[in-house]
Amino acid sequence: MKTRNSEKKSTTSDRDRVVKEEPIDLLPMNVAFTAIDAGYRRARAFFYAAVAVVAVGLAVAAAVHYNVLTIHGSSSVRMPKSDFPLLHQEWKDYLAMPEAPRRLCFRDMSYRSMLCMRAWKSPNPNNQFIGKEYAAWITEDIPPRVLCVPGVVNIRDFGGWKTEDGTKRVRQGIIIRSGELNAKSYYHTPGRNFLNIHSQQILVKQLGIKTDIDLRWDNEVEGMKQSPIGPEVEWKHYPWSLYQWIGNQPERETFFYIFRDLIDRNNLPALIHCVYGKDRTGTLCFILQGILGVSDDDKLRDWEASAFWFNDMNFVHQKGIDGLVQWLKETYATRSVNEDCVAYAKSCGLTDDDINAFRQIMLEDVQ
Repeated sequence: MKTRNSEKKSTTSDRDRVVKEEPIDLLPMNVAFTAIDAGYRRARAFFYAAVAVVAVGLAVAAAVHYNVLTIHGSSSVRMPKSDFPLLHQEWKDYLAMPEAPRRLCFRDMSYRSMLCMRAWKSPNPNNQFIGKEYAAWITEDIPPRVLCVPGVVNIRDFGGWKTEDGTKRVRQGIIIRSGELNAKSYYHTPGRNFLNIHSQQILVKQLGIKTDIDLRWDNEVEGMKQSPIGPEVEWKHYPWSLYQWIGNQPERETFFYIFRDLIDRNNLPALIHCVYGKDRTGTLCFILQGILGVSDDDKLRDWEASAFWFNDMNFVHQKGIDGLVQWLKETYATRSVNEDCVAYAKSCGLTDDDINAFRQIMLEDVQ
């Protein structure tokens, strides 16, 4: 019994000793791990700080190397030199093609997808509008000038194209063309606004948009009373058709009112858009460029540019712009497509004075 009791006592004593010694043995280990973790955090913070300093240094060095220019005397607003390349080489190669091979490439799904991926949705940063840089843009010989406004697709400057005789060029910053700013209306309720605060500031403060000319049809804008850009921009709803169907009387009346708005400097700069900015907007811009004297090939190039936002293979010349050109030729039978566009404008009730006023606003001398 004594032996058993002594063994029992000894066992109990050993168990108690282990329980009592456990926290004493582990405490130095916890302290050691805490010290290592704190040291790791300090080292990581130091590393991030060093990376930030190096990044700032590289940015400053790049600014000095590339000779950035100050705009309007503000040291906080800068842009690259105007002689920097503004378009990807693939896009330049496409624009340089004559009409016949360009049409073949336009119909090639793989080629169009390649341009869509490389030359449009990821454009050269120097070709994007960032902050106040737009105010100092110099008109380039090779449009289109791509804009970057979050939430808006297919947005670019209407200007930049030379007239057919090469003496004039369409001014930039007067008319902007794009896709829709908010979704289609449902149940008489305006659709979701695609713009955020930054987008609205770009459109209002930097681009200076005063008028939102909405070409969408009535069922697409039900319930709308103001522009998605904001109450400071006047929203004008002008339901407009596309291609050869602009010969209908409602479209003629619509064109008259749009044109009269565009020759009122109080409405400019103006943003023109439909849903995707390619068919209805493309038709209107084609007519306006024809009135300004842009060559037929350049008018086609501007129309084609919308294709590289979308892989819709139904958007091809035969199903779109060719119908408009054919209708103009058959209806007015003048010496050129540009004169046909002028004849269309006059058939809508516009005068020579109206047309000359538009040209005076939109054209500048080629330097």
